[in-house]
Amino acid sequence: MTMIPGFLLRYRNKLLLGVLVIMVLTGVWWKFHRSGGAPPQNVYVPPEEMDRVIYAVRQAQAWRVTTAGSIHGQPFETTQEVSCPYDSHTFTRTRKEDGQYELAEEFIETRDAYFAREGGEDWHVTQRPGENKCLAGPMAGATPLLQVLERLKISSKLYPDVQRNNPFGNHPSGNNPSETCENWYIVPNGAQIPNGVLCIQKSTHLPEVFRLQQLVVRYAGWNLPVVVPPPIPVPNAPPGS
Repeated sequence: MTMIPGFLLRYRNKLLLGVLVIMVLTGVWWKFHRSGGAPPQNVYVPPEEMDRVIYAVRQAQAWRVTTAGSIHGQPFETTQEVSCPYDSHTFTRTRKEDGQYELAEEFIETRDAYFAREGGEDWHVTQRPGENKCLAGPMAGATPLLQVLERLKISSKLYPDVQRNNPFGNHPSGNNPSETCENWYIVPNGAQIPNGVLCIQKSTHLPEVFRLQQLVVRYAGWNLPVVVPPPIPVPNAPPGS
């Protein structure tokens, strides 16, 4: 009977230390397991810049987008002005040999009608329901910008241009892009050389210039009201024609 208390007394300090360690480890494991290994919910984790851009573009209600390119060696420029949900004005100009641009085609969409013409010809109208432009958002060439950004979010990373270089030359507004927006390089995962640039407004996180390989798109007029010019009515055809 006297051996048991003596045994416990001899190892009492070690037993207490062991129990304390087990309690601490159990508490740490329980807290980590409960949070799923994620940071505590009250800790703010800032979103990446690509997420900010995608969110800002999704909220936009109006914009002006201009895409430049060439077809069979002839330079062209397509501009689309949109005021959600239905109104839009799209026109394409081609550059002549003397360097001047001329209207090639023009389209106007409203809630219930679609107007089209080539050059300076008469308008042709089709009565049809308009498409909600806010569902797809602004274009980037032939593809909605949001689709392009979602793909880039998976395949690439954005890195800020700390040296504030200007890969675009003069800005459309006549100002240096560093004064109105910041350049972010698009670098594919596993690569070190960028294949594109986003010039992003500092305050709104909306893009002003998007360049990906050979595609160059410029954005302006974000959330500013767009007045779609009413087309000149198509003359009525004479009887019997």
